[in-house]
Amino acid sequence: MGFFRKTLRKEHLLDRGIYSDSKGHLAQRIDYAWNIYNSPKPKYTTAHKDAALSFLRASFNIPESYKKEQAVEKIAALMALKAANPDKKFVPKLPDPERREVVAGGTPSVAVRVAEIRANGQT
Repeated sequence: MGFFRKTLRKEHLLDRGIYSDSKGHLAQRIDYAWNIYNSPKPKYTTAHKDAALSFLRASFNIPESYKKEQAVEKIAALMALKAANPDKKFVPKLPDPERREVVAGGTPSVAVRVAEIRANGQT
């Protein structure tokens, strides 16, 4: 936690300084924001927690169309992946929505095939 105290401060959430690479590796800034978002300490206001969530949404490319609960659920899953990885600089990513989803056996899922047909105007 020493790195956080030296480089990151809660004010960096409000002044958007946390978005700067000069404040540390992205993985460290994500950990910091997640810790603040989940902290019960009263020194972290709603503004700090909202700013932390905004930073996490931006860092993980969580669509704005996701409701807060959906976004937090996705972020929690990504943070679990991050915690399970021994590389301290690992930053998990959401699957690319453009990537073809493949089911067992190596064939595209029905939903992906339907989307391709619609995109090609074959309906």
